[in-house]
Amino acid sequence: MMAFLRHAAASLLCFATAMCFSPRIASAATPDDIQMATQVLQLRQMMLTQAQSCEAHYVEKGRAFKFIEFFWEGDYFEVLHGATQTWMALPAADRTKMELVLREQDQQLRATASKRSEADWNTSCGDLYTRLVDKEGRRDAFDKPVRQRMTELYAKAGQAFLRRDSDYTIGCMKTQYNHGLRDFDTVKKVCSCVTDAITSSATAAQLEAQQSHPETMASQPWFSIAAPKINACKALWGANPH
Repeated sequence: MMAFLRHAAASLLCFATAMCFSPRIASAATPDDIQMATQVLQLRQMMLTQAQSCEAHYVEKGRAFKFIEFFWEGDYFEVLHGATQTWMALPAADRTKMELVLREQDQQLRATASKRSEADWNTSCGDLYTRLVDKEGRRDAFDKPVRQRMTELYAKAGQAFLRRDSDYTIGCMKTQYNHGLRDFDTVKKVCSCVTDAITSSATAAQLEAQQSHPETMASQPWFSIAAPKINACKALWGANPH
C-alpha cells in the first residue's frame, strides 16, 4: 500500500490541461522566448513521435516506451510547461502555424521510420531508450539558457502545484512500472486518481511539509481523509487488481 502511494501530460501541445495557460506569460514573453519555446516543443514532439513509433514496432516489448517518455517529460516539467505557457499566449494564427510545423515534423519522422530495416529499428529505438532513461545523457536535451528561461516563465505563472501533483502521479507510476506493469493508460488513470485523493485531502502547506518525508504520509492526520478515496481508486484496475 505504501509503495503504491510514495511520491507520487495531454493534447498535441498542451502538456497538462487548459491550466497550462497563464495570462501573465502573454506580457512577459519576448521574441527570444517564443523561439526557445518553439525549440522545446519541437524536441518534445520529436521524442514523443519516436517513442510511439518504437512502441508500435515492437508491440508488447515496446510498451515501455510510453512510460519512459512520460517520465522524461516529468523530469523536464518546468521547461515543457514554460514553453507550453509561452505558446498558449500567442495569437491563434501563430499557434496554428506551430501546429502545422509539428504535423510536418511528425510526417517526416514517420516516413523515415517506415523505411527502416530491423537493424535500423534496433539501433534507433535503442538510442532513444538510452536518451530517455540515462539522465547523464540528457545534458544536451535543452541548452542551459533555454532551461533557465522556460523554468523562469513557468514560475511566473504561479502554478507550482502542477509540479507537485506531477511528482505524485509519476512517482506512483514509476512504482507500478518497476513492478512490471505496462498498461500505461490504466496505470496513469489509477495514479492520477491517487494524486487527486491526496491533494484534495490536505492543504498546500501540509502537502509541502510532507513531501520531504514521503514515508510519513500514512501517519499524517489528514491521511484518514485520503485513505478511503485512495482505496476507491483501486476499482480503476478493473479485472486486474494490484
